[in-house]
Amino acid sequence: MKLSFWIYATLAVLGLYLSCNHPFFWDTTQLASRQAQWFFDHRFQYLLLPAVIDSGHPPGFGMYLAIVWSIFGKSLPVSHFAVLPFVLLSIAVLEKLGDRLHPRAGNWLPLLVFVDPVWATQSTLVSPDNVIAAGFLLGLYGSWTNQRIWLMLGAMMMAATSMRGMMATAGLYFFEVLSASRSDFNWRFWLKKMAAYLPAGLLSLAFLAFHYHYRGWIGYHTDSPWAPSFERVDAMGLVRNGAILIWRMLDYGRVFLWLSIAIPAIVVWRTWQAPWKLEFVGKLGILSLVMFVVEGYSFLAFKGVNLHRYLLPFFLSTDLLFVVVLLKSCLHNRWKYFLFALVIFGFLTGHLWIYPRHIAQSWDTTLAHWPHYALRQKMIAYLDAKKIPLNTVGTAFPEIGALGWRDLSNRQTGFVSKDLKQQSYIFYLRTMNDVSDAELNTLFHYWRQEVVFRQGFLSAILFKKVD
Repeated sequence: MKLSFWIYATLAVLGLYLSCNHPFFWDTTQLASRQAQWFFDHRFQYLLLPAVIDSGHPPGFGMYLAIVWSIFGKSLPVSHFAVLPFVLLSIAVLEKLGDRLHPRAGNWLPLLVFVDPVWATQSTLVSPDNVIAAGFLLGLYGSWTNQRIWLMLGAMMMAATSMRGMMATAGLYFFEVLSASRSDFNWRFWLKKMAAYLPAGLLSLAFLAFHYHYRGWIGYHTDSPWAPSFERVDAMGLVRNGAILIWRMLDYGRVFLWLSIAIPAIVVWRTWQAPWKLEFVGKLGILSLVMFVVEGYSFLAFKGVNLHRYLLPFFLSTDLLFVVVLLKSCLHNRWKYFLFALVIFGFLTGHLWIYPRHIAQSWDTTLAHWPHYALRQKMIAYLDAKKIPLNTVGTAFPEIGALGWRDLSNRQTGFVSKDLKQQSYIFYLRTMNDVSDAELNTLFHYWRQEVVFRQGFLSAILFKKVD
């Protein structure tokens, strides 16, 4: 390993140290903590999750986390430690893949991804998307170097983690087919390409068939807590989702990446030579387009599948595309350094992009959410000191439910879903998107702010109904 890898690894460990006591956050409460606790508490007796936490995904990450707990103990630091191997694998593969693409890309690419708000924030969470990112990069490296064993392992990692992982695996296959030369298209080509995907495909089919046999549905069902997110949109909904997709592609500083792609891309288009056209820029362009189509379909078609992390493989593809287009262009080195520094600056400042409280944002893909943990702890301590039972306090996602789901304590009490007509106390934190504009207006204009805690860009407020 190069010296740069150990520098990034040290930074990753530092991030783990700073976040190792953070409770589970956002969707990781369900996709990681609750799934792992089910397998851990029942000693792996069941292959399927109970209906209340079964969102239709393969429970591979929950099983993995439960196994780690069985070996090292069940705690928050151990949970964060369990993600570190996938973070380090991503960094190592980025270096090796970058070295394949350009002599300097092995140094530039890991730095770019390391500060990318989506990847950077997910790397500090106990999130299955770290497995998808590592599997996608490993599979891409195996495809690019024709080392099919790495492609097979990467595909299996993604397929065992979630249905989005299965889609990303399919995206890699489509990329290989579309980027191949016409002379390669024969039965041997198809067999060779499919062989590396066969284990992941069989794993996916086995899980989906097993799940359907015992549960009678795939993906979601009408009584599922997640069913509203998978409602098909009408024409206006499609336009709305399209606007959100564009926003996500520009958000958190990513607009700087697209602007910095445009200039060298024009230069490359005018000056590139056919021998490396398809091998580098062309292939990465195909990869980015394929991942955009594969991941963008569900983003556009369904009502609530529109978070930044759902586009993580696509974002990684565009990061690769930017670095190679920039380095392969005939721009002077000072312009290359300037544009690269501009994108780094954009990504770093992207963590400061905080919207007004009436605009929902993906808090699990910005480090600006970090004060959430200290603020929730202060609020819990305040309520305990005032002897206000938590189950009498209404709140919204991501704080509904037993505290033990998030902090791995034995405390089974917690906040309940808000009902402004029935409850006297409402706990509101800026990271809660599921508080409507009407509810916010009522709380801030007609309820009393009993206590307010502030840290960073966030605030936690306990509202009390005025008699």
